[in-house]
Amino acid sequence: MTYDDTSKALEKAIQNSLDQLPGKQGLLVDWIVIAVQENVTADGVYDSAIAVLTPAARFPVHRILGLLDHASTTFRAMIANQRPGTE
Repeated sequence: MTYDDTSKALEKAIQNSLDQLPGKQGLLVDWIVIAVQENVTADGVYDSAIAVLTPAARFPVHRILGLLDHASTTFRAMIANQRPGTE
């Protein structure tokens, strides 16, 4: 499977998931998938690999950073607004 095939399959899956959310209709314009893969070697050594998947093999770095920064800011605000015992 090529990068473009993987990208198209991910985009379709993301759009299908978004279509299932109530009141969340619209056009998917950008997306990022961050994946972590862990492995344990025969010697018992843990190894992790992190992948960042984007809609195209050549995706502008400023778009990646902007999306990640927005998501990070949103999650930090959600955490800051949680009261103890309401998780």
